Amino acid sequence: MKRFIICLVFCVLCIFLGMFLYRNNWFPRPQLKHLKQYFNPTRPVDVQKVDLHTIHLIPDFIDKILTPYSAGTPLFSDRTYYDSIGDISLESSCLLQIPRHLAFPVEIEVHRPVKIYRMLTDANDNSIFSDWNSTDIRVNVVGRSCTHTTVVSKLFETGKVTIVNGGPTSASPILISDLANITANFPVSILNMNHNQSK
Repeated sequence: MKRFIICLVFCVLCIFLGMFLYRNNWFPRPQLKHLKQYFNPTRPVDVQKVDLHTIHLIPDFIDKILTPYSAGTPLFSDRTYYDSIGDISLESSCLLQIPRHLAFPVEIEVHRPVKIYRMLTDANDNSIFSDWNSTDIRVNVVGRSCTHTTVVSKLFETGKVTIVNGGPTSASPILISDLANITANFPVSILNMNHNQSK
């Protein structure tokens, strides 16, 4: 009986250790991804032409992607951090996944009116969002260096828009709500898709 209890405790500890390593994207997860990409290379994909139901097939090395958002979706392209609250106000939005430590603005083309949401953390300098509207939406995106807890929003009409990355501790997650309620395709497209200056 004692041996059975020891084995059970060991298995439970291994499960929790695996969950912890997976959530923080620590060894050996990144190395396994590189091995998978090495033995099974995937050609780059134009995300603007990808069907919404196959967006999860986009390779890991693309630094910015557009994807439908729902509660539990990772908010960054290189981290598994997600919002644990899941406010219904953000459902049906489009998520622009960017690297957590993106070092440059994202340039997009807005095809129809949208409302853009940014998740903020007190660890950042949020003065760049002084002209954005505060919301009563609460989020809880826990990361190693900070936690994003508040949301601001701003309306944008059609045309080219430069979205600041946020920082310096972490980039501010970007959610885009289509005010035209058209689900056929994304309301925006990324102009500087292949920029590689994230730090």
